[in-house]
Amino acid sequence: SSRQVPARPAPQENSFVISRDNGSSWGPIQPTGIRGQTMTLPLQIELLYNDYNTTGAFAAATVLAFLALVTLVLRGLITLVHPVRGAAS
Repeated sequence: SSRQVPARPAPQENSFVISRDNGSSWGPIQPTGIRGQTMTLPLQIELLYNDYNTTGAFAAATVLAFLALVTLVLRGLITLVHPVRGAAS
């Protein structure tokens, strides 16, 4: 017998749904309560781009890319100084 999984509720902006039984049923849609209270760099880049401020969007994207590269370099340095035990070489 094939078990039919019910469909998730339609997604809504700034909301979430919880399933306590691995997707067999879904609870009611709950608002996050953070609309307009958060501003991440990717959201800022999108807003700048949508406002036709390509210079600002490019500058913010450059900062984001630089942070990603710094993170990768630091991770590599930490791995060299403190190698993970039991990892394949």
